[in-house]
Formats: sequence, C-alpha cells, structure tokens
Amino acid sequence: MEGNNYSIENIFSRMFEDETALVINKIHRESCCYVQTRIKPEYLTGKEIDVFAYVSKEPSQIIVCECKFRQKDIEVPIGTEEIDDFYEKANIIKNNEKVKHPQSRLNFWFVTNSVSMNDDLLVYSKDRGIELKKAILSTDWRTNPKWRINNLVDVS
Repeated sequence: MEGNNYSIENIFSRMFEDETALVINKIHRESCCYVQTRIKPEYLTGKEIDVFAYVSKEPSQIIVCECKFRQKDIEVPIGTEEIDDFYEKANIIKNNEKVKHPQSRLNFWFVTNSVSMNDDLLVYSKDRGIELKKAILSTDWRTNPKWRINNLVDVS
C-alpha cells in the first residue's frame, strides 16, 4: 500500500473492515464501545489487527477480528491456513492484552463473506477459541459503492 495505489480488492477489504467495526458498534450500542480498525500494536511486530473493540459494559470484553473479504472468489472456502495465521496472532494478542485488561473476556472473531465453510473448519476454529462470523452483505455489494454489512451471523 505504498502511496495511494490501492487495488480494488484492497479498497473492498478496507471497507469490509470498516463495516465490521460499524456492526460491532451497533451490536454494543447500549455499552460504551471503543472500536479501532487496522491497528499495529508493537507487540505484533508489524502485523495488523483488522478490528479491535473494547466493550466496557461489565463484564468487559475485547473483541479482536480478522476480516477476510472475498470479492471475485466468494465461493472459495476459508482454509485452515487462514485460521492458523489468525490463531498465531491471537495468542500473541491474548498474552499481551490479558496483562493490560486482566478482567476482560477476550473474543476472537474470524469475519468473512465467503459463502462456503465446511463443518471441519467450524470444529477446527472452535478448538482454537476462534468464532467464525459470516458477514451478510447488502445484495448490491458488487455494484453499489456504498454497500453495507447488514449483519454478522455466528456460524461456529
């Protein structure tokens, strides 16, 4: 992402992260919710957290999201490698955020618009403490530059 040479896939991915943050804010509107996108904490040594939310309503919780937007390849299922990459990052985040927020519950969400997820992946992610969330997009997302995520559905 040097300069302003963004590919359409990158622009859609960034929109997907922003929309995920908005949905989390909407879900927790009754609580004091602080949401950030695309943060790079020092402890991740250059890696990025797509969406980081702190919900202060007791019991407080931290929601960390890995967002995988599928544009052309929406039928391609999420693979175990993608879950493993997030799991590795999640462990580092857990070790660091538990020190800062010892009373907070940590939730790790893998958010995607992929229309294909197999049962083995659901078990695989659950065994790693990762919740799979399916983003339900507005039906005109391919043609409407102002598309939205209508809902996040738990599939784990």
